[in-house]
Amino acid sequence: MGRRSSALLLGALLAGLGGPGAAHDDAWMDRQSTPHGGVLRMAGALHLELVRAPSPMVYVTNHAGQPQATNDAEGTLAVERADGRQEVALQVAGDNALKPVAPITLAPTDTVVLFVKLAGAQAETARFGPAKSTPAPAPSVDHSAHH
Repeated sequence: MGRRSSALLLGALLAGLGGPGAAHDDAWMDRQSTPHGGVLRMAGALHLELVRAPSPMVYVTNHAGQPQATNDAEGTLAVERADGRQEVALQVAGDNALKPVAPITLAPTDTVVLFVKLAGAQAETARFGPAKSTPAPAPSVDHSAHH
């Protein structure tokens, strides 16, 4: 195998493996444990964790889970409901946290779209579908009569 063929084969293999971002689809993100009990979404170079209750909070980390400074950050939380869309600006709420400037309640059925722009970075967007419910445990069945 020639040098050019080897390089092409190596490139094809590496492309097929995908990078770290290849596994970052919503299904993968939904399986990740989060520091604050929210749901993660990838937004460019960021991971955004949305905590819906008791009041909405957004936590910003990088792909390695390291907190990203939110000082001078800008953002909007948009809630999509059957009866329309509501938007509220986000404000800094800690080292890597943002919260709505006005009180807002998120229902489990709400779709939430976050727009976040950290200082010196481009704006990123993440969409969170309705909260996934945890399936009810299967009812226990008494099998003692079978033995």
